[in-house]
Amino acid sequence: MKTSTSEGKHGIQWITQNQLDDLNLALLSQTHEQIQIKTVSVAAVSASVVLNIHARYSTSIGRIPSATAFCVKEQTSFQLKRKLGKDDGNG
Repeated sequence: MKTSTSEGKHGIQWITQNQLDDLNLALLSQTHEQIQIKTVSVAAVSASVVLNIHARYSTSIGRIPSATAFCVKEQTSFQLKRKLGKDDGNG
């Protein structure tokens, strides 16, 4: 703890924790900015990968509908359970 006095009469006490709080805010701000930059970068790469996958499999149509049919089947099953009141929260 540091004490600063003016003419020896009054003192202001500075606690080291205040300095650490300021440093934490600065680091948090920098970390948030880095996460935003990485998120944008990952989104850009993901978009290009998806485009490449679609371009690659556009010649073999047989693979895509099987994956789509599987997703639709799972979704229909879940919706049916929910309508019948059998949804136990596990999907």
